Amino acid sequence: GFAWYTRTFPTYQTVYGTLATIPIFLVWLYLSWLVTLLGAQLTYTMGRYSKGWLQQKNSDQHTQLIPTLHVLKSLWLAQQTGKSLSLEAISEQTGITVATTGLILEQLYNEKIVARDENNHWLLTRDLDDLSLWDLYRLNHWTWVNDENSDDALILELRPYLFSVAEGLQKQLSISLAELFNNCDDEKPMLLA
Repeated sequence: GFAWYTRTFPTYQTVYGTLATIPIFLVWLYLSWLVTLLGAQLTYTMGRYSKGWLQQKNSDQHTQLIPTLHVLKSLWLAQQTGKSLSLEAISEQTGITVATTGLILEQLYNEKIVARDENNHWLLTRDLDDLSLWDLYRLNHWTWVNDENSDDALILELRPYLFSVAEGLQKQLSISLAELFNNCDDEKPMLLA
């Protein structure tokens, strides 16, 4: 590579004479490192893109409300006996994969609904009497149009309909999670089909 470069660009030879090898070598070194760094950047970017795509693909299940309810019910039942649960135990009780259970728990952790104890087991940090189904639903769903100052014609036209739907949904989902779990007949969460 370097010998070809020195043969191809003889103009340095006429300007610099015998010292032409030094600037030619420095330009070659610059181009070599430029290619190396661009390759490293491309490799890093592809890895990040691939990882993000897999996380998005795997997050489809964790954004569902029912699996999240099963995880919360499992933790709520453990709380009734004063225990915390490992990730594997929650996964086994609910019938949800360990990966999906982990994603659900991380989202609940970010919302300060669950925490880890010193044994790296999971437990509830909020009273489920104060957390409604509507609150949980909003964690995983799109937000309604809140921008009162928007002059977008579509938003202005949709706003009354969306607020009406949101209000109705909020009324229907206002039951607390503790009340919901108390109304269930079974002693443990139902296994998902």
